[in-house]
Amino acid sequence: MQERAKKRRERLVRRAAQRIHHHGYNRTSLADVAKSARMPAGGIYYYFKSKDALIHAIINMRLQELDNLLDSWSELPGPKTRLEALINVWRDDCEVDARYGCPIGSLCSELAKAGGAAAKAAARPVERIRQWSEQQFRECGHADAEGLAEHLTMALQGASLVANALRDPDALVRETDRLKNWINGL
Repeated sequence: MQERAKKRRERLVRRAAQRIHHHGYNRTSLADVAKSARMPAGGIYYYFKSKDALIHAIINMRLQELDNLLDSWSELPGPKTRLEALINVWRDDCEVDARYGCPIGSLCSELAKAGGAAAKAAARPVERIRQWSEQQFRECGHADAEGLAEHLTMALQGASLVANALRDPDALVRETDRLKNWINGL
């Protein structure tokens, strides 16, 4: 793909991810995405033959961003510091999460209702967070690293859900503080 077409495709994926995060998957059409990217409605079909193809591109983008973030934390001193860095993502995004929900968790939840390949793919970033967290807990020497990772992943997603439902970013701040204290007390 030519460089210009590649950049246009990336812009479409980013605009689609933002639009879906703010308005939901079911309330976002390919025409909406094209319009937000300042492209003729039919032009999007050059890059994505279907909404399903677009959603897979969004999920792959999120996975790549997540992997880049997790890789960047490998330089941090110790697994507890790395786990705190993960928790800080939720804290730093508290305003956005309170307004729209977690971009990963919200998409996963919405697509899970319909099932199918997109729903399975949408769960990959959540699973990646859980696996990475398990590795960190294992490095801390915890025998129940799998359970602790599951708890952390569920707590972060649950905190986003509650903050979104109550439109209360401070609820997410309070929960991330509790989670960091929990990590440091283990």
